[in-house]
Amino acid sequence: MRHDHTITRARSLYLLCAPVAALVAVSVIDARAHPDASLIGGGAGASVLVLVAGIALVAGAVDVLRRRELAPASALLAASGGLALYVLPQPAPGAALFTAGLLGAGLAPAGAAHAALLYPRGQWASTADRRFALMGYLVQVGLLGLLPALLFDPARAGCSACATNLLLVHWAPDTWAWITRWGPRAAVVADVILAGWVLRRLVGRPQLARYLAAPVSLAAVSLLVLAAVANTRASEGRGVDEVTRTLCLLSAAALLILAGGIGWRPLRAARVRAALGRLTLAASISADEVRG
Repeated sequence: MRHDHTITRARSLYLLCAPVAALVAVSVIDARAHPDASLIGGGAGASVLVLVAGIALVAGAVDVLRRRELAPASALLAASGGLALYVLPQPAPGAALFTAGLLGAGLAPAGAAHAALLYPRGQWASTADRRFALMGYLVQVGLLGLLPALLFDPARAGCSACATNLLLVHWAPDTWAWITRWGPRAAVVADVILAGWVLRRLVGRPQLARYLAAPVSLAAVSLLVLAAVANTRASEGRGVDEVTRTLCLLSAAALLILAGGIGWRPLRAARVRAALGRLTLAASISADEVRG
């Protein structure tokens, strides 16, 4: 029964890979079309960086799925989708994309921390790791995304260009304003705590595991620090400016390094297998020459 559940979940994650990659592409294309409303502007270099980072995370998810590591695949897809929603120009076209942007724009740091705590084993090393990863999602998606979205009516807030918020339950402007002011401040604390935990787990690993995990963990820590800076600015009511765009591009670069760190492991394993194959072949040839 458990095996059937694992297969079903793996298939579901495989099916999610294409939509997440498509979301990355749509976000980049829309950002190019509306540079003033996007965090990456209209530059070709920034667009390529975000596109490559998002697709690399999806590719990493496909790779770990082949090894039946479902939790890391979920984390990588969350990070990729979060990056796409983060750079999506606002207000996004259509109710579905607009609502998704409200809900998941802060998803990437939580997904990156989740992936770092699972790598390279592909499973939880402790209950504490699971709890810290859950904290990241609760803060980034629950506190910063879901909770204010339940109380936000774009039309009554004066956003005539905004689409319908599909998550709206009740328009409460005072409560919404309070959450959007204090939520980012709470997120700063959570980001710093989670970054510290990921760094502590990296230092406490055995030497070989630390060597393998370092690029992934340090990239996740960097992303969490960048998220803390961005949330600090958001709590101060600062709008989109060059600093905000720089933070966004640095975040995309950190995610690309994280994806590269995960993708490097199978490439290294393939090189080791190839080297062993050459050594075996050379030894076989030498043995034949001795017998001859």
